[in-house]
Amino acid sequence: MAREEHPREDLMAEATGLLPRLELQLPGELEPVVAGWKSNGWLSVYFGESPVYHFDGAGGLRRAFRAGRLYRLEARSLCELERQRSEGASALMRRKLSDGEQAEFLAELRHRLTGLAEALASGAATVLREVSDTCHAPGQLLEAVQLAARGELSTDWKPPRRG
Repeated sequence: MAREEHPREDLMAEATGLLPRLELQLPGELEPVVAGWKSNGWLSVYFGESPVYHFDGAGGLRRAFRAGRLYRLEARSLCELERQRSEGASALMRRKLSDGEQAEFLAELRHRLTGLAEALASGAATVLREVSDTCHAPGQLLEAVQLAARGELSTDWKPPRRG
């Protein structure tokens, strides 16, 4: 893990591990959304610098980054990981979220994904940039986000294939 974190200058250009990937401007959002798929079919959605959500192929939340904190799913519970830095080391301190904190976190996640899905479906999302080997990435993203928002992204869903 990096000892120091720096703001990203151009997330779309830096997200080379996501193909296809899209940069979208949503109504009412200051920062663009970047979303795309890893080679294993896992979806990542960046709402600017934060929050960031990473989903597995079944639509389950794997990791997240929000307000300077890392989150990871462990044994069906969300854990918050905080970086503690000292002169010569960096460690992650783990804390399981309470039921209320977890419910609040998941409500925000669903709200963000639902807003993204609605903007895509209505045409209100503006595609700023796209790196894709197919012409269907916005439609595929809509489908994936809708299913992830409901927690129903099935394991038989196939992500866009690379060349």
